[in-house]
Amino acid sequence: MDALRQIEAFVAVVRAGSYVKGAERQETSKAVLSRQVLELETRLGTRLLNRTTRRLSLTETGAAYFERCVQILDDLREADAEAGATTATARGRLRINAPLTFGNLHLAPLWGEFLKLHPAVELDITPDRPRGGSGGGRLRPGGAHRAHRAPAQQLAGGAHHCR
Repeated sequence: MDALRQIEAFVAVVRAGSYVKGAERQETSKAVLSRQVLELETRLGTRLLNRTTRRLSLTETGAAYFERCVQILDDLREADAEAGATTATARGRLRINAPLTFGNLHLAPLWGEFLKLHPAVELDITPDRPRGGSGGGRLRPGGAHRAHRAPAQQLAGGAHHCR
């Protein structure tokens, strides 16, 4: 991992145009950043940056190495994002408020499959109250229309639905 930190330090310095600004962007000190770039140059056995008291510039080797490093860091960020996207898991309580008839016809048939795909989700389904009447409560899979919170384990069988 030290090699990666050295590359990140090098890219930060080049992009910022100075060690001070690069250190600010990396949220570290100028001394730490300078040491990381120097360790990188030592490891590679070549100078990547020309340093003067007023100016910082890339050597020819440094320019080519910088381009490759930028691509590698971009690829790494993209790989991290792709890996994170495939391992994201839905979890928690999903509250659904829908008309009773719609829930019975369109939602109830989907509960079993949904919960097989997302077992860490708890469904909390509430039908809209009928206009002009009392009622409400919770839709109970496979049973009467009354107050109920159904954990995923009760619904996962797929055969349960509102009637």
